[in-house]
Amino acid sequence: MKELALRELVKYKKLPFNIYNEKGHVLMYTGDILTPGKLMELREANILIYDENFEKKSLEARENPLIKRRKEEEKQAKAKEYYKKFFNEKSLQQNNDVDIPASIKARVNDYTQDNDLIINTKSLFSSDLQLELKEFHKDILDELEVKNYVIAQTKYIKLMKIIEHEILDKISHVKHVSQLKLLGDYKICHSLNVAIISAFIAQINPNVTVDLKDVILSGLMHDIGKTRIDEEIAYKKVLYAREHAEFEKHVIIGYKIVKEIFKLGNAVARPALEHHICADGSGFPRSLSIDNMTDISKIVALANFYDNLTFNRTNNEIERNYEAGKIILNSGTKKYPANLIYDLANKYILNDTSSLSEMIGEK
Repeated sequence: MKELALRELVKYKKLPFNIYNEKGHVLMYTGDILTPGKLMELREANILIYDENFEKKSLEARENPLIKRRKEEEKQAKAKEYYKKFFNEKSLQQNNDVDIPASIKARVNDYTQDNDLIINTKSLFSSDLQLELKEFHKDILDELEVKNYVIAQTKYIKLMKIIEHEILDKISHVKHVSQLKLLGDYKICHSLNVAIISAFIAQINPNVTVDLKDVILSGLMHDIGKTRIDEEIAYKKVLYAREHAEFEKHVIIGYKIVKEIFKLGNAVARPALEHHICADGSGFPRSLSIDNMTDISKIVALANFYDNLTFNRTNNEIERNYEAGKIILNSGTKKYPANLIYDLANKYILNDTSSLSEMIGEK
């Protein structure tokens, strides 16, 4: 690896290599167009690093269409082989396959005290299912870490089916939203919670017509952009101004991953971009307005707010679940649609007197 001066990039229209910062995080990828805006972003980095031998070793291969096609065919063949092992051929042909993969169940059964064994004692989901959902999502995050997007997307779809089945099976028994919440590592639990709670909001609101599968996928993928920014910033509770500017990038990155890499439509992609938009203008991206948000984006944004409140990831420190309902009613109407807030807060949060600590148990 070698340090790179910004002036050396002027000769390129497209990057022939990845560029990293001093921590090894990717700032730009091979093939990215070097616009003036991109160069300005790179100027903010203290040190730029690239593989000095990468260009010589791979430029010809990357520009050769035949080699590119062969690599793509090999990639697809590996993916198909993986699908067979992970889901088995029979389950691939069944749209109603909602079983946790055996490999995940086996891993949870072999858990030791070193693993995240925290469960929600008030949950409608069994303790095993809670751990299995978390372990499944951890698997997906591991795939995203190394950019195995094909495998990650397949696992997302499988996880979406499982959550859809569980929500439809449990919805009539829900008395408090907290009964749907997973506890433990915020990084692992948050997107699962947003997906589950978003599905619940969509189901209880008669004025919203959305595809439940799209809602769940949007919730699962809403923070996917965090996998491509500094992890210390992505999951930090209090951010400095410069750190917040970096944090805000995750919505743009997430939208591009869902839209351009996963090739999913706007119904699933836009919540990744819009889940931090607020009616009072306090959210981001600041160029966007809540008036133009999709219904799914509004649902995911509200679920995101609720889960952050009950994980105490906001400036509002709370002890009991009903306090989250008060905050949503008092400040939420300035940020989120009143029709979504009313039923959720009044019917399923304000009547929940249990404390957050009372929910925490261990298998």
